[in-house]
Amino acid sequence: MADATLTIKQGEDWDKLLTIQYSNGSLYDLSIYSAAYMQIKATPQDTNPVVTVTTALLPSTSQIKINLTHEQTSAIPAWGKTSDDVTNYVSDIFLATTTNTIKKLCSLNIEVEPEVTKI
Repeated sequence: MADATLTIKQGEDWDKLLTIQYSNGSLYDLSIYSAAYMQIKATPQDTNPVVTVTTALLPSTSQIKINLTHEQTSAIPAWGKTSDDVTNYVSDIFLATTTNTIKKLCSLNIEVEPEVTKI
């Protein structure tokens, strides 16, 4: 499971379906997990997240669905001189079992493209 970079466009509804697999391509067994957790922060040391991401486990397909509403993405600070500039954040995904055993699944870089048109 490699680390990845995800891009959020500020002001848009953001939905991603992440297929979790090993480097050899075999699917990761999510059936023993009861929940996934994801927060986006400016730095790993920050106490408060910029936003907490809604997650859903889909064990039968080895996928995790993550999403933010357009209200949430609009509230993420992003700046830049053009729409090509991005603001960088960090994140990770943790999994929990029903007995509350916790495992870090991966680290993520998050890029936020600033919105220009406010709706």
